[in-house]
Amino acid sequence: MDLIAVWQKGRDEFYDAPSIVRWADGTTATEKDYLDHIGDTYFWVEKGIFGREMHLCPDVVAIVRYDPYGGVWEAKGYGVETTGISVSYPMASDDQIAAALNVGHMTYRVRIVR
Repeated sequence: MDLIAVWQKGRDEFYDAPSIVRWADGTTATEKDYLDHIGDTYFWVEKGIFGREMHLCPDVVAIVRYDPYGGVWEAKGYGVETTGISVSYPMASDDQIAAALNVGHMTYRVRIVR
């Protein structure tokens, strides 16, 4: 189940703790739950005058492997938009692969298969 962390307008999501943390079904979550899932896949939702929400998706993991026929790294998995990554070097570092994958609206937790 997704976890939603909310920063009210005027709070900085990079420096301040979330104002509210809740599970997607509406039940209350804790700051510890938020910290336990901070490395999971996430995306941001703008709420205008109400601030920003970070939706953390613990069940979404991008499985990334090199496709020797296409000559690129590719990402697949449950909840992952299947895509080629703009890294063609087979020996690319994990950091290079993760950075190239996480340029869209989703920031994925990544498992790289070599």
